[in-house]
Amino acid sequence: MRRAVVWVGVGLLCAAMAHSAETASAEFQDRRERAMKLFPDGILLLHANSAVSLDAHGFQQNPAFFYLTGLPDAVGAILAIDGVKHETWLFVPGEQGPLWPPPRALLAPGPATAAQLKIDHVVSWNDFAPFIDRRLAESVAPILYWCEEPWMSAPNLPSNVTVDNDAQFFWRYAIGHRWPNATMRSAAELLDAERVKKTAYEIPVMRRTAKASAQALLAGMRGVRPGHSQREVEAEVVHECIRAGGEGPAFWPWVMSGPNSAFPAPMGSFADYHHLDRVMKPGELVRVDVGCDLEHYQGDVGRTVPVSGHFGPGQREVWNVFVAAYQAGLRAFHDGVRKTDVYAAWRQEVERQRENVKTDVGKRAVEAMLIKDGTPFWQIHAVGLDTTDTPQVLRAGMTVAFEPMVTVDGVGYYLEDMILITTNGHEVLTDNLPYSADEIERAMR
Repeated sequence: MRRAVVWVGVGLLCAAMAHSAETASAEFQDRRERAMKLFPDGILLLHANSAVSLDAHGFQQNPAFFYLTGLPDAVGAILAIDGVKHETWLFVPGEQGPLWPPPRALLAPGPATAAQLKIDHVVSWNDFAPFIDRRLAESVAPILYWCEEPWMSAPNLPSNVTVDNDAQFFWRYAIGHRWPNATMRSAAELLDAERVKKTAYEIPVMRRTAKASAQALLAGMRGVRPGHSQREVEAEVVHECIRAGGEGPAFWPWVMSGPNSAFPAPMGSFADYHHLDRVMKPGELVRVDVGCDLEHYQGDVGRTVPVSGHFGPGQREVWNVFVAAYQAGLRAFHDGVRKTDVYAAWRQEVERQRENVKTDVGKRAVEAMLIKDGTPFWQIHAVGLDTTDTPQVLRAGMTVAFEPMVTVDGVGYYLEDMILITTNGHEVLTDNLPYSADEIERAMR
């Protein structure tokens, strides 16, 4: 009897997994159909990531390629979405691909793989050039659309070597060199605008990603204390991301204390072997800016916290004014709101708080928050498979990070949540986190 129950359970599990895979395939097929409508006059070409990193927590797929295929491990493959012919093509490396031995998830060309992925044609890498040759030889040649890498990618060559100094230089150069008479255009802006609005399939994943990221933030906050290094707190964040179900951090955590806390100082960590590590000192504030990588989606959340576990009088006043302004801006989030309107609501609350400020540092903070030059890094940006800009008008379905910052006396104040724009307003995905000085002090205990 027990064996029969086990086999029934296994059968139900297999059926559920098959249904889940079928749902996922249909989701990615629907995304490709929408992409065809974005590029009706050409062919969108996306290259899967070929770079492997020994210090990453796993293979990192090209976000745009993953968004349209759902293939996390298709190393080096090329996706072609032909908006003119209304066809999709996937060119796979096979045994001659960029990795040896070939990856475990090697895709086999042929109708069976095409049917499984709901892609019209899955063929060999070697068929890519003949395919483009055929299409460009037709009476009306299609435009070839390509897509840049995310903004954090570094330039490849000095500007006096090539004018095409960007992260996708070699991919774009190879296409332009092989087909010099083809018309080429960037697809990045249109694709970013499409990806920022999450589907019903993506929103539950974003909720799980946000929940794990919020747990990691709390773990990091509780690890902050005098005499500890920033690195020690970063390790707490990474551990919690994995414990919470993620694969690792979405980016290496920014635990930036004292002089490191004021933006753009944290950017220097990208070019520093020690990641700007330092021992945290009593009386300092710390920018704890973290996110977890879960099911390929990336979280981004943070708070400013006191090293000693208690804000000083001036710090407390600045922080509570900052939080009041943040919450006023947050209340403005809804379908159709402009980013400038959110900023106006944020600034209006600072103005309202102005007459109640008592300390000298509080007064300097208010002045900084009321001038545009005082908040140059105040931002709202998209979160999901990667970080991108958001349109000027926020729409239902978008997931964004609300991230104002201000620097006062060389110290950074920063707060960030992940927000889902809904038809009725908004949902804070990173919920149940502290805001006020009192709440943060309790959370750190």
